[in-house]
Amino acid sequence: KINSKIVAVGVVDILPNCLSSVYCFYDPSYKKLSLGKFVALNEISWVRSASKKLFSLKFYYLGYYIHTCPKMTYKGEYRPSELLCPETHQFIPLQRCVELLDKNEFTRLNRDFGGNSLNKRNLDELSREMKLYVRRQGMVVTLDQLTVATQLRIRPLVGDILQYLSSELV
Repeated sequence: KINSKIVAVGVVDILPNCLSSVYCFYDPSYKKLSLGKFVALNEISWVRSASKKLFSLKFYYLGYYIHTCPKMTYKGEYRPSELLCPETHQFIPLQRCVELLDKNEFTRLNRDFGGNSLNKRNLDELSREMKLYVRRQGMVVTLDQLTVATQLRIRPLVGDILQYLSSELV
């Protein structure tokens, strides 16, 4: 409040182990005050205070993050800041996700493929043994049977596929 006038509102979900920020809105005439950040800091302060009595309350979630939405980029200014990988459901530091999200907004954020990850030699061996179906000619070939130009174009894709499936293959 400023002079008894409500100038910003934060909408939250209080869950057993966290406070999750859902939405914030404020009077645009006070934009220079960065009220969205002020609300987030107030929510963080509330979590710190409440966690002294509610021991299960440990986390503050800034809510949804849309990498291509300029209004949400401020969320990356808080540290530590993590995003939930949509495939592995593990939290990944935002700094590790930015480059991936710059390339593709729908991507696996967790690039750790576990202890079974393949090394370059294994990937090369598997890619030589891998059979590819060429739809236009209706034939099955190995990677080595393709032209050098085609190999150069698809080898990185084959490597990504094999790396992704590494836990199944090793």
